Amino acid sequence: RNLRENAGANWADQMGFVDGELKYAAVTFRTTVSVEGIGSQTWKVRDVLKDWVDSKLSLSPALMQSVKYHGGFVFTGLDMGDELLDGFLSGCMVSVPVAMLVLLIATRNYIVASYATLCIGSVVACVLGFCQSAMGYDLGISEAIAGVIVIGYSVDFVVHLAHMYCEAGHQGLSTRDERVTFAIKN
Repeated sequence: RNLRENAGANWADQMGFVDGELKYAAVTFRTTVSVEGIGSQTWKVRDVLKDWVDSKLSLSPALMQSVKYHGGFVFTGLDMGDELLDGFLSGCMVSVPVAMLVLLIATRNYIVASYATLCIGSVVACVLGFCQSAMGYDLGISEAIAGVIVIGYSVDFVVHLAHMYCEAGHQGLSTRDERVTFAIKN
């Protein structure tokens, strides 16, 4: 009776008997991890839990080597966020050289293409840096998705500006001011 009151659930629901033999037992506990936000605290809790389970497994008999832990959707979100972040970083590694190549083809000017590529990187760094420093967001699921969108918009905008800047020279505009004005208007 005391076990049931302390666990907050029926203890029989926490144990699995198959053919009269105990096959599993679940242990529930509370943590300070927020379900709404996944941040560095969540990683620390998962790492502590993983290290604790691994330390117990090394001392356990062979029949108890199947100890598992889970944190519901919180730990699943960590794994998904980690994969999305890896995908975002891989996307950056691919998109920057591809953008440089497209800019070289569109502008036929390696100086403009280099500056435009620098602008793309700066836009992405500023937006994601603002999320981290000013708003306190760790790079997670939402930020990885937003990062891909930011890359797309920055590439699109910068490619069009760089192309029109170079096109202005073919339209007879020779000063930088005239070419910038032409690029922004068109």
